[in-house]
Amino acid sequence: MNASSNHINKEPSLRKHFEIDRLKETIRPVIAENFVLEDQKIDTLTTFEIVHQEISLIRTPLAFLREYNMAGIEKKTTTLQLQLGLSWNGYQDAIELLFAISESFQRPIPIEKTINITKEYDIGDVGFAWSWSVQKDPDYLAFVRNNILVNLQGNNVQSLLITIAKDIDNTLTRLKTTDHYQEDPKGIFLKLKEKIGDHPNVPAGGTLTIGPIPCEKVGNRHFLFFFTPSGSINRDRTQPEIWYYRAGMEEKEQEIILFRGMSGILPLKDRLIISVHK
Repeated sequence: MNASSNHINKEPSLRKHFEIDRLKETIRPVIAENFVLEDQKIDTLTTFEIVHQEISLIRTPLAFLREYNMAGIEKKTTTLQLQLGLSWNGYQDAIELLFAISESFQRPIPIEKTINITKEYDIGDVGFAWSWSVQKDPDYLAFVRNNILVNLQGNNVQSLLITIAKDIDNTLTRLKTTDHYQEDPKGIFLKLKEKIGDHPNVPAGGTLTIGPIPCEKVGNRHFLFFFTPSGSINRDRTQPEIWYYRAGMEEKEQEIILFRGMSGILPLKDRLIISVHK
């Protein structure tokens, strides 16, 4: 998968072919239940084992991506790449992500061979697939269901992609939904607020200890992402489990937004307002 960029923005003809502006006019809910692949009983994936996985963040549109690299249990030359993406702000952003990632390949998209899998196979709210070669079965497939993006590709699995996608989509449609996401009422910052108040004061250039932040480690990184307009979030060198905020030199209120996940693709959101002063 080629989705490592924090900001993806391209406008090739795939968007025109599927009339992306019309697709974005639809309003859909967001999933309210976490989708943990390892806990799902997806029959078509039982012949595969996960050999590696990674978690990453796309800032615009805001999304959390989890990529699974799988291999056949009996036939190791059969490989599958599955990418699951959760668009935090909803369906319209998921549609944008669907096209942006699908258009990020270096080789041209075979528009004339692109299949509308939503119409042909009733997969996703929006979805398509194509083959890079002359074969009939697709070797790339992508779709969106509510605010979830699914990308599939691999080696020696072309005949299975449609079936795997259908099984994943059926699982996604059974998840509970909601209109939008809210902050975690029992978030990491709650204990900190109880100790030092809802709006802690930090001197410019000073530090505020946040403490340990429970989260899942996926591959070489943690399912943990911070946003702050000024300053930085760091780990204590002597106590790596402890995190702290180092304020910048701008004297005003600053917001820290934290996303952390314990599994799957749906993180918890927490927020803290800090007053930076002299």
